[in-house]
Amino acid sequence: MKRKVFTLLLAAGALLGISSVANAQLKGQPWNPMWDVVMRGNDTMNLCLPNRPAAPRPNPPHSAWNDSTRIRIYEGCPVRVDTAFIIPGGKNRRIVFKDMPKDHLERHYIVDAVTGKVYTEFDTIKLPDDTATTIMPLNFKHVGLSEGEPTYRDGYLGQIKLQVKMSNAWNSATHSYVAYPDSVHSVKYQFFNLPKITNLDRRNASPRDSGHFSFKWSGALVNGVNGDPSDLWSSWEDTSIHSGDSVFKVAPAYYSMDNGATWMPCDPDGVDLTAREIVDMSTDVPVLVRLPNGCGSYKVTEIIDNPTPPTITRQVTINNKTDAQVEPNKQIYDVNTGDDFKFTVRASGKNVPKITTSRNARIADKDGVIMKDNGDGTYTFRVRRVQENLAITLEYTTDANVETVGARVWSENGQLYMTAATAGRANVYNVLGKLNRSVTLSAGETKSVSVPAGIYVVSMNNGKAYKVAVH
Repeated sequence: MKRKVFTLLLAAGALLGISSVANAQLKGQPWNPMWDVVMRGNDTMNLCLPNRPAAPRPNPPHSAWNDSTRIRIYEGCPVRVDTAFIIPGGKNRRIVFKDMPKDHLERHYIVDAVTGKVYTEFDTIKLPDDTATTIMPLNFKHVGLSEGEPTYRDGYLGQIKLQVKMSNAWNSATHSYVAYPDSVHSVKYQFFNLPKITNLDRRNASPRDSGHFSFKWSGALVNGVNGDPSDLWSSWEDTSIHSGDSVFKVAPAYYSMDNGATWMPCDPDGVDLTAREIVDMSTDVPVLVRLPNGCGSYKVTEIIDNPTPPTITRQVTINNKTDAQVEPNKQIYDVNTGDDFKFTVRASGKNVPKITTSRNARIADKDGVIMKDNGDGTYTFRVRRVQENLAITLEYTTDANVETVGARVWSENGQLYMTAATAGRANVYNVLGKLNRSVTLSAGETKSVSVPAGIYVVSMNNGKAYKVAVH
């Protein structure tokens, strides 16, 4: 089976509507920043900001906006609330976090987004005495729910609680200290796991089959907290855009199948493309998902097994008519149909290798073979897209200046090798020009020397110098 990988990129934001009837599941509307604003409030909601800058607008409006709004948070997405808690001025002020959500192993779900540390419920934080109020921000994130979580579920309603204590609070109206009862301040939220795809099924179109492409969405964000799409948010929140007498609903999540150019709401029924849409859809199209006022990109993968034709292996043989070394050296090479076949030739002396293939009459080797001079006496050949059994012939190019027994310098397994064309000495220099070794060679003789890894220049008795890298 060949496994096909489809990628979903999860990012921040929201989108709305469908603009094309012919490709209703492929083309939607361009991104509108207002879809984010609905989820986090805006500057006109002066009672809501900055105390709840990441919460939807409460519905109906009333004077207690800043208390009723509930921040919508997503798995692993950092949230910053500039004015999370307002601590009155006073004497002997102390604060401590209470009742933070944890899994059955007592692992905290909410952590500081910068440090990754938990908000401890055992350490009391002392604030200095002051007549002014203290503004306390929060920069936090909620990690994904643990597998088999028994208490909290996708879409649950929660609070970050801060207990505030002090001996006396400062009354700015009377300019005096008054008694202060212990109080608990909170930042309310609703948590959702990131939506993913499930039940992905893709079958490519063929002359007798129009093909198939469908999947479902997972998670409470799309399907509803209780499996009911209408049971999505707490009752006070309004996630719609009001324009005159018109009301435009902002969906909890949206997807794109044109690389983010346009967006469509994620529907609980999922996506099931028509035959026309399958034809219009690009091959291996990525599915992009954006969440209203979410965070940066997230990537998940969905892997499915589709019936595909079996892989056919082709056999390649090399008829070596030279003294060159072929790497890897085999009698028969197995290559999957459609793959490139690559091998390396280490030529002797200054010989230059060439190859011809048995398919030359059908696909010219000048088009189907790529040769690369590696600069160290080796050449890499790539025979492109093998479709049949191949016989390859390896020869040297005809050159009257090539020596019958060529001088040759190369490295292998940390050793430096030298073959002399005529009797004499070979001098080995490092890159600074310092003589490292001097070796006496007979005509046609090959010797090896051990040298540290590096670049060397070998001067042979034929008056030529050879540069070689030793690894």
